[in-house]
Amino acid sequence: MNADSKGSKSQSFEHMRMKLYFYENIPLTNEVTRIEEEYKIEDQIVDVYAELKNGKKVAIEIQHSKISYTTLIERTSKYTKRGIYVLWILNGNSFNKIPQNQDGIRLSNLELHLHKMYKGRVYYVNLDSKGLLSAVYALSYAPYFNLKDVVYKKKARSKRSVYCQQIESLGLKCTSKKYKLAMFRDTDVKFQCETEIYNILKKYCRETSRLKSNEKQNFLIIPVIKVISLLREKYGFYLVYDVLKTSRNNTNKLKIIRFGFMKDRENKVRECIKLSLADYINTDEY
Repeated sequence: MNADSKGSKSQSFEHMRMKLYFYENIPLTNEVTRIEEEYKIEDQIVDVYAELKNGKKVAIEIQHSKISYTTLIERTSKYTKRGIYVLWILNGNSFNKIPQNQDGIRLSNLELHLHKMYKGRVYYVNLDSKGLLSAVYALSYAPYFNLKDVVYKKKARSKRSVYCQQIESLGLKCTSKKYKLAMFRDTDVKFQCETEIYNILKKYCRETSRLKSNEKQNFLIIPVIKVISLLREKYGFYLVYDVLKTSRNNTNKLKIIRFGFMKDRENKVRECIKLSLADYINTDEY
């Protein structure tokens, strides 16, 4: 049985209210042929169980308290073996999370593992003993560090920067790789940020290629803070910084030759990115 159902009276109320929330709302945005609360499958009791018209079976697991990584994987593996897609949702009120962007936030091990499992997001709903405090939202976490530590590449081990995304629809999608997981149809925040950065860099490269010069310029050096300043209001400092810094490790269209301290166009040593114009524009454009 779900450990949360054995908690205090307030937790029991929260658990009951969250189950009711999804029991009532999942059928409004999905083609459901069956939906049950407290549905027993062999030795497990599913908080909310749904069968979709496309044949997919979904288990919604609601968590108010911390559980171990072993327990998380055991439950998820059992669902996977039974052909059931599992959607884990936390009560943000129990994990000290709120639906807004923040920096320097601590995560539990459960949140860290769910973030990795769900490709860069954790799903929450906030409730207390009085009732619902927020609708469903997703938090994406990026490395956090004191700005003075950038030179030394020191990251805070126990803290993260947070980007919040409201879930507009409870429409479900199912993925199956290592585990069978159900997710909402929200956009991957890091991918969205990468796309916007790519468009900015492409614009810089095109502008550079149009400059009248006797010599062809094959490379472009841009201060990191220049890119961050254009997206900081939307994504915050740390997410944009992390996308730029880790781009060389990813297999996507965002191509950065070098990330580090170097001289920019003003001959100042700053933390910059180095690009090849050929990666962002057609070679016949310059």
